[in-house]
Amino acid sequence: MIAHFTYFGTIITVGRTSTLSLHERGQNKALSTTGYSVKQIAEVVKCSRKAIMNFLRHQEEYGTKKSSGRPGNLSDREKGLFCVQRRIARLASLESVGPVHWCFKNYGVENAGLVSQYCTITDEEVSITDTRAKW
Repeated sequence: MIAHFTYFGTIITVGRTSTLSLHERGQNKALSTTGYSVKQIAEVVKCSRKAIMNFLRHQEEYGTKKSSGRPGNLSDREKGLFCVQRRIARLASLESVGPVHWCFKNYGVENAGLVSQYCTITDEEVSITDTRAKW
């Protein structure tokens, strides 16, 4: 929210500024450890005392937003497997069934058994298809 007020006929706009830069954060931390007061740090860095106090109170969380929304259910490993499966499924629409079955089998995707029950291609046919495939 931006506030406007008049000071001797001049309109002054007061708004929210951005967070402290990395340089300003470093200055705050260094000056604080050397014994400067919050008021002295604010004069050196040229920002408000409230900004200095907020930074010094919550240094680890300063400048980061709280996560909005529900956290995801998949781990990084599961996300990776899902991406591999999706890439292979995309290949299935572009290529024949043989190379796709070969990809599932060789890359160790956990659902390779489900694919193999619908795919009747043998290992010899996969090796023949593998030499013909241009991907």
